[in-house]
Amino acid sequence: MKNDRSIYEVGSKPFSSLVGIEQFGFVVTGAGGTSKDWIDGLSNAFKKAGIASSDKPCDLFSEVFLLSGNVNGENGRTDLVFLTKPGAKLNIAILAMWRLQNLDGSIKWIDDFVDGYGGDYIG
Repeated sequence: MKNDRSIYEVGSKPFSSLVGIEQFGFVVTGAGGTSKDWIDGLSNAFKKAGIASSDKPCDLFSEVFLLSGNVNGENGRTDLVFLTKPGAKLNIAILAMWRLQNLDGSIKWIDDFVDGYGGDYIG
């Protein structure tokens, strides 16, 4: 179980780790800046928008990681994966609308990301 501190220990995984994943989550495409800023920013935004009742990342996410293996290497897009914590109280209907209205559509459901962005990754 992740505590407040360990949710910020963001590692990396290959694109193939997303294929067939059953846990609910999303990918922020083009996630420049620090992972901590994204984790805190989304947690706060979700609470403010009524998506979540908590703004604590450890209440919302079980894991956050960067995707490795972009075909453009170091010059490739930074994609940050958020896996939601099982049992997290998220209003998915509000999240669905919020993600379309914010961040220029850069938040993708994992299934959509796997279908649409597989060519951007090796492995």
